[in-house]
Amino acid sequence: MLNSYLEMVRDKVGVSVGVDSSDPGYTRLLIEKHGVLMGKDVTGLVLEACVALDIWELIESLIVNGIVEHSCYSILITRLVEKKTSDLLCTCVRHAFDLGSSELLCILKYFLSPSKDAYNSMVDVRKEWENQAVLAIEKASDNSLKKKKLVLAKEASILLMISYDSFFCK
Repeated sequence: MLNSYLEMVRDKVGVSVGVDSSDPGYTRLLIEKHGVLMGKDVTGLVLEACVALDIWELIESLIVNGIVEHSCYSILITRLVEKKTSDLLCTCVRHAFDLGSSELLCILKYFLSPSKDAYNSMVDVRKEWENQAVLAIEKASDNSLKKKKLVLAKEASILLMISYDSFFCK
């Protein structure tokens, strides 16, 4: 249903996606290209269905592309905490510029006093942060970068390692 709705939007706008509908990432590409044209109500229904059906890739795409409205974040974050999806909660913090204090409090509570069920999800986030920190360190040790980019890479690697050590090693 979502694909046909977004294809209808695509046809009205006249912009093609550039991939065949049999491609596994077709829906995600449709969201990236035409998701901003979905209404608030449609976005809310899509989010609700994706959470209920555990379609995490589409939720991530909606968040990253800025399609999720401010009013949807409260319910979305509550549901993501219930489903123990640490990676999507981190994505919300990273990409949602207008989270309210209640949403941030819910996320902090989840990470600071996790349930036993949330542990595996948090381990995945830890591995991702660790990989990002290693990549930042590798970038910071690349002498072929210009001075300004090298300084920025070094600062980023230091901040990533501090946050990694402070958050996961206590």
